[in-house]
Amino acid sequence: MSRTAHSVSRTFALSLVVTGFVAISALALAEDKLEREGRTWVRTENGSLPTGRSVRVITGVGNVTIDNSGKPFTYTVRKRSSQVREQDAKKQFNALRVSGSRRGDVSVLEGDWPRNAGIASGFAADFVVHVPRELDLVLVDTLSGNVTVTSSFAKLDLGTRGGNIQVDEAGNLVKVRTMGGNITIGRANGDVYIRSGGGDIRLGQAKGKVEVVSMGGNIWMDRVGTAKVRAGGANIDIHQCLGDLNVNTSGGGVSLGEVGGSAIVESGGGNIRLGSVRGRVVASTANGNIEMWKVGGGAQAQSQAGTIVAEFVGSKDSFGESFLHTTAGDIVVYLKNGTPATVQAASEMGKRNQGIRSDFPELHIVSEGSEYGPRMTYAEGSVNGGGPLLKVSTSVGQIDFRKGK
Repeated sequence: MSRTAHSVSRTFALSLVVTGFVAISALALAEDKLEREGRTWVRTENGSLPTGRSVRVITGVGNVTIDNSGKPFTYTVRKRSSQVREQDAKKQFNALRVSGSRRGDVSVLEGDWPRNAGIASGFAADFVVHVPRELDLVLVDTLSGNVTVTSSFAKLDLGTRGGNIQVDEAGNLVKVRTMGGNITIGRANGDVYIRSGGGDIRLGQAKGKVEVVSMGGNIWMDRVGTAKVRAGGANIDIHQCLGDLNVNTSGGGVSLGEVGGSAIVESGGGNIRLGSVRGRVVASTANGNIEMWKVGGGAQAQSQAGTIVAEFVGSKDSFGESFLHTTAGDIVVYLKNGTPATVQAASEMGKRNQGIRSDFPELHIVSEGSEYGPRMTYAEGSVNGGGPLLKVSTSVGQIDFRKGK
């Protein structure tokens, strides 16, 4: 090689090095360039993910939104810091390292917040991940942020320790869990499983079965297939359940609209109300009232200190044995014309002018005791031709048998 050619080669190589250095320096400067919004420092990072059949988002800090309205397998991370000094904000921004990768057939986005960074005081991050609707699975796990899914046909597995979870529309199985935030699900075409450590739960519609375990917080559902709910002291309100329903709360009230199957309802100390139940009812509460309207099957209801109201509308084929008891309270029973029952009733310690009253002349009522002291009153007889046993008792209170309208 001639001296001139060698010189040109060295010059070209040096030019590449300088150009690369300038490019790296420009990239570094671009990454360090911050925006100021009021008193908050902001940095926005954009990236893409390898294409996969599922998406997994794992981050130690930050809110996560799964969205299918933009370009799929891309993401935007918006970091915010309320630190006064710019260099302190940069330290927080650099502490949260964001990376994308592919593991098998899963596209993975990770936000690594190191343990030695401590609590992210004055720092927050928002992850927006764009995905297609036709995925197999969307899995999100964040330690201290909210999780939002706008719309997805994929199976959803969403978790946060201290944030809220919101799903607008889901076309498949939904599993959500939070240690202390609220959960809102608009519509789900599959089964729904919810675990909550203490927030309110709102579920619009779920075509499949629903299972809820909550340590605290009120629960509201509009329309579900079948449901099983366990709550640690919350109020439960379910407008419509197309199948069987099983509800247990340690101390709240329960209000149920329409139940297409059977209903099992237990409360440690609240009122229970059922608008209509096609099947059988089992209801109990320690210190509340029980109302059961338009019950097609039989019922077993018990309250330690409350009133029981039961309306039976079942036919000869659907009505079954029923037992109603309260220790201290009145009981009112409505029997529709055509609902057959063999009645056995007892008011054990009724006061004067208390005992048993009936709109049915078929019932034979007998009272024992003095006029001014406690009275024991019994009633027996066949109503509407007789049928399954209907046993009604109160230790202290009035029993009324009325014709249902």
